Amino acid sequence: MIASIAAGAVSFLLKLGFGGIVDKALAHLEARADNETERERIRAQTTVEAVRAEVDRIRAEQETARHLASEGTARQTARFSHPIFWVLVTAALGPGVLNLWMLWLYNFLWWSGGIFPQRWSIAAYPPQAAVWVDMSIRWLFDPVAMPVTIATAAGAALAAGRKRR
Repeated sequence: MIASIAAGAVSFLLKLGFGGIVDKALAHLEARADNETERERIRAQTTVEAVRAEVDRIRAEQETARHLASEGTARQTARFSHPIFWVLVTAALGPGVLNLWMLWLYNFLWWSGGIFPQRWSIAAYPPQAAVWVDMSIRWLFDPVAMPVTIATAAGAALAAGRKRR
C-alpha cells in the first residue's frame, strides 16, 4: 500500500510540476502540424492562382494580337474599297503608266525590227521617269517604306537643285 501511495504522490507531483509543460508541448506540436497543413494549402492555392493568372495573361495577349491582325486586315480591305484610294492611285500612277505604255508602244512600232522600222534599236526610258515610276510602284505595294522614299527623293531633288545652281 505504501508503494501505491508513493506512486500516487509521485504521479501527483509529476502532473503538478510537468503536466502543464507536456500538455503545452503537445498542443504546440499539434498547432505546428496544423500550421504546416494550412501553409501547404495556401501554397497550392497560390500556385493555382498564379498559373491561372499567367494563362489569362497569355490569352489576353493572344486576343490582342488577333485583334491587331484583324484590324490591319480590315484597314487594308477598307483602303482598297475607298473611292479616294483609287483616285489617288490613278493620279499618282496614271501619268507614269501612260508614259510607260506610250514608250512601249513607240518601241514596239518604231524600233529597227518593228512595224515602221527606224535606224535605232529601242528607246531608253528616261532616268527621271524611272525613279518616279519606281516610287509609285513602291507606294502601291509597300506603303510602310513610302515616307522614307519620299524623304530620299525630296533630298535628292534638293541636292540636284543646289548642284545645278
